[in-house]
Amino acid sequence: MTQRRIVVLIDNIGSDYQIEVLSGVLRATRASNVNTLIAAGGQLSSSLQRNLVYDLIPEASVDGILVLAGSLSNLTGVASFQSWLERFGKLPLICIGLDISGRPSVYVDNGVGTYATVKHLIEQHGRRKVACFRGPPQSLEAEQRHAAYLKALADHGLIADPQLEFVCPSFGREDGHAAIAALFGERGLRAAADVDAIVCVNDDVALGALEALTRRGVTVPEQLSIVGFDDAPNARAANPPLTTVNQCVELQGYTAGRELVEMLERGTPASSQRLDSREVLRSSCGCRTPYQNDSRGVEASGGRAARSVALAFLGRQTTLKAEMARAAAGRLGNQSGWEDKVLGALSSDLQHSDGAFLYAMESVARRAVAVGGSVDPCNDVLTVLRLQVLGISSGHPEARPRIEDMFQETRLILTQVALAAYRERDQAAANHLRNISRTCLEAVGSRDVGSLTRVLSEHLPPLGVSACAISRFSSGSRRGKQLELVARVAPDFGNGKSLSLPVDSLGLDQTLAHLAAVVLMPLDFNQQALGLAGFAWGAHNPLLYEQLREVLSVAVYASGGLISAGV
Repeated sequence: MTQRRIVVLIDNIGSDYQIEVLSGVLRATRASNVNTLIAAGGQLSSSLQRNLVYDLIPEASVDGILVLAGSLSNLTGVASFQSWLERFGKLPLICIGLDISGRPSVYVDNGVGTYATVKHLIEQHGRRKVACFRGPPQSLEAEQRHAAYLKALADHGLIADPQLEFVCPSFGREDGHAAIAALFGERGLRAAADVDAIVCVNDDVALGALEALTRRGVTVPEQLSIVGFDDAPNARAANPPLTTVNQCVELQGYTAGRELVEMLERGTPASSQRLDSREVLRSSCGCRTPYQNDSRGVEASGGRAARSVALAFLGRQTTLKAEMARAAAGRLGNQSGWEDKVLGALSSDLQHSDGAFLYAMESVARRAVAVGGSVDPCNDVLTVLRLQVLGISSGHPEARPRIEDMFQETRLILTQVALAAYRERDQAAANHLRNISRTCLEAVGSRDVGSLTRVLSEHLPPLGVSACAISRFSSGSRRGKQLELVARVAPDFGNGKSLSLPVDSLGLDQTLAHLAAVVLMPLDFNQQALGLAGFAWGAHNPLLYEQLREVLSVAVYASGGLISAGV
């Protein structure tokens, strides 16, 4: 079967939102005969040389396109964005994030979730002075959320006060900082007295506002409530956890990816799909975050007839093993037989209090971390086991304190393993990036990029990037001419050792062209288009792709490998 290639057009890989969309797309394409190219060409603007990568896509060998419409249309507006899409002709194309007229689209109703959260603030928490940090007026998503905010106020007899609104020029944390400075600095408003709630256009703005409020000594939610939109992973980890709207970001990417694959493999036409959004209530609005480990509803399964907790536990081995596997969901790497080892250790600990269970869980966690995974699945397994064992022991209340101590100690150990792993990984990543940056900056003085292959080969694989190809436009070349490979990392060069590639190859050498997922980023500096960088997808922290693009652009610029901005 012929290998097909789809391309995902995305502004950047700069936040949880983009990463979750890509995660969904890749989940959809992973089981199919489709390679995925992630083209991160910046927001649409005639002044951005970074947009060059979008111009090259129609000339390349691409079978279908997914477009992150919500982000890419933020600066242009929907009408201009629709015109921009015409350049891709009749290629199968699906939009993600916005309902674009005349195009199959996968999206959520932005207004429903925003209205629900504002309604909740007013009715459940008695908030009456509700501010709004809205997004750019050109963004249809932002305008839909703002309109829902206004409707919720009106439906509850509240008048929108212009003093309580701030227009964010983008969707970043810095916008949240600026909005707080404007309301509580320039405008002289007071928390609680003049503003008792803030509705933000997205989670990043809300998290930025939360940081700024903390620095000002404003307590959330005691003095005011704050809510976001997206339900990004950082929202759950915020302090306090952020109330937000889940817009099924990963599911949007998955649904769009699946639709496009169906179009290509079966010839079935794609149809637009609207997914339901829902409010996610957490502490930042004043709600109590529900316990993940709440055992109050646990029913007795062993009962008083059980001779001992240990015997009752042995009778539940098959069920427990299935529950553990479901909780881990294949996220523990290639560890085999871990369920039996953990269950055996837990059985021993229930009988002898010998600490075997703690040691077994720590061992599984450390092995998961060692192969690039996380401790999260171990915590999910621990939650399942705790609730099951508490149910088994419900007929023996005298055993409960010891069981709770055992699970609490294990949870603490898992936390220590996770913190150590994050610290070590962050330090290692910083060192690798520092070495890459140093080599790129040294090229400024030498005008030579000869050492790039060496340093990238040494420092990219530990970051989770197994291959890359860095190319620059041949001097004086125009579109349709040549790219010169200046550095590459490839575990298997095959027969492809040419240093020159046509522009319609998008700078992907033979190694990258056959990978399941590749990130394609334009190199530009000082308002000049320089070349292209292709990276294997799989970085432990996907945010580093943007950092690599920036430092490699400096290196290629310094080497003299550039053309005019009109490539």
